[in-house]
Amino acid sequence: MIEALRPPQQLAHHRRGALRHGARQHRRAAQQLGRQVDPIARFVLDHVAADVGQLHRDAQIHRAPIIHEFPAPHAGTLSRLDAGIIGKACLTLGAGRAKTTDQIDYAVGFDAFKKVGAAVQRGEPLLRIHARTPGNFEAVLPMVQQAITIA
Repeated sequence: MIEALRPPQQLAHHRRGALRHGARQHRRAAQQLGRQVDPIARFVLDHVAADVGQLHRDAQIHRAPIIHEFPAPHAGTLSRLDAGIIGKACLTLGAGRAKTTDQIDYAVGFDAFKKVGAAVQRGEPLLRIHARTPGNFEAVLPMVQQAITIA
């Protein structure tokens, strides 16, 4: 049956089935190669049943031109990582909206966070910053420094 002629409920069911089939194929291929499925892919496989390959394609399409790790200023234990300050830094980068008319830049933000309570060495990456411009990158550095406490 031509997809445009299917009833909406049947079309949605058909597409979900196709997505689940693709997700199962990804899981089988990863297991045959002896690799574990990454956690995001596992979530998609188990809960969303979407096309896992699309996640990887989106990650390449929405890639920030500036990606830098933020190093620990000294050795110790990461005792605080203030989510509120990191959230404001995300707004500064363009990863969120201050008002409803603001555009969201899906390529910018933070990832690869160290967990609070983790022992860190001087220079060890605490998180990774994804920025669109050098100015935005420089603007968030003091905010990140304020958000982190190493005891």
